[in-house]
Amino acid sequence: MVFLLAITTGMRQGEILGLKWEDVDFNRSNVAITQILSHDGKELIDGAKTKAGVRSVALDVSTLEELKRLQLRCKKEKMAGKEGEYTDKGLVICTGVGTPLTPRNLLRTFYSTLEKSKVKKIRFHDLRHTHCTMLLGMDVHPKKVAERVGHKDS
Repeated sequence: MVFLLAITTGMRQGEILGLKWEDVDFNRSNVAITQILSHDGKELIDGAKTKAGVRSVALDVSTLEELKRLQLRCKKEKMAGKEGEYTDKGLVICTGVGTPLTPRNLLRTFYSTLEKSKVKKIRFHDLRHTHCTMLLGMDVHPKKVAERVGHKDS
């Protein structure tokens, strides 16, 4: 889900890892960026990297459906856990016990997946760049692309 959000929304790693279920609007097909996870994975920080980073990002139908499936799975994991084992922080992306997924573990999984897939090694942040390139290739105005990914200027 992390990789899907990165490529289909252009969200930053910290924005994805800090995304809360309450900020997912299934009716309007978008997510609100209201907090981020710190680089060390130890702190949820209100706001975003920049002022322009606090924004709403539209979701495509496929990503929205995957989020619905993930939400159902998370509810099941929460209910299946023993009392006191699950720490509900309301995060979309979390461990099996509800705690934030650390950026370091995410990157380990990302690079392992690239290697197994025999895909050229790229940085996680390059998924964000790919998203922008895809939008520009579809003739989306550069200013709209910049707004979507939380840049002040295009």
